Amino acid sequence: AIINYLSKSKIENDDNKNQIIDLVKDCIEELPSNLKTVVKLRIYSKLTFRQIAEQTNSSTNTVLGRFRYGLNHLKNSHRLKQITDR
Repeated sequence: AIINYLSKSKIENDDNKNQIIDLVKDCIEELPSNLKTVVKLRIYSKLTFRQIAEQTNSSTNTVLGRFRYGLNHLKNSHRLKQITDR
């Protein structure tokens, strides 16, 4: 949801967009470690869920759940809600 918002939004300047990206990165860092690991591997490293499962010694279903929970945490973050509610 946050990424979709950023890509579809009409943020006037790059400074504002960079501030929002920094805020999203900060919020990712605040996730519980198991969720943060999966979210970062998926978004930044562009690994498949299967690759993440192998790397973290977890099942693919566990990785899928952690990614979903991680995105839900971000979606419900009060800091990010202030941006998307504008």
